Amino acid sequence: MGPNFNKGARRIGRDRLPPGVVAIVEDVPLLELAIGEMHEFVVAGKRLESARAGIIFGVVDVGERLAYNWNLQRVTDDVNFFVGDLLGLRHTLDLEHLTHIHHRHSDPAKEELHGQIPLTLEDILLIPQLVQPRNLRECCYIREMCRLVYARRWDHGQLVAVEEIRFHKKELVIVTLYKHQ
Repeated sequence: MGPNFNKGARRIGRDRLPPGVVAIVEDVPLLELAIGEMHEFVVAGKRLESARAGIIFGVVDVGERLAYNWNLQRVTDDVNFFVGDLLGLRHTLDLEHLTHIHHRHSDPAKEELHGQIPLTLEDILLIPQLVQPRNLRECCYIREMCRLVYARRWDHGQLVAVEEIRFHKKELVIVTLYKHQ
């Protein structure tokens, strides 16, 4: 049995969760705790059998779908560009991609080469606030997968998150996060 990233979070039936996902976290302080525990797990260099273990931090509802549709029209010039219906898709952060974010985008030497600022735990905790329809900046296809690019400026720099749409798993998965001035 792997670590419990969801102390005190609402647990739902295992048959309703994707494989490896430990919880849907709705409460903001509990979400920060869950992300913080996942981050500590990655920093310690620990591994799980399933890199897909992670948390769901939101589900696209009707209001959010309307906001996404409006913002997708705003950021795509191609009138024939079709993403699909995002209703019911789950915003997910898993260990595989959190490991990438930590190892690739938290190292000052690597980030300096790309003109970026190293990420901190505080930046990673901002993911749920960043991944909102109003922060959507671009929609594109990379390796035949549709990706949504979000950006928002905070006092310490601009955070950019990329979420991959996986209709077959009903997920919007955070694949990377980085920060620049």
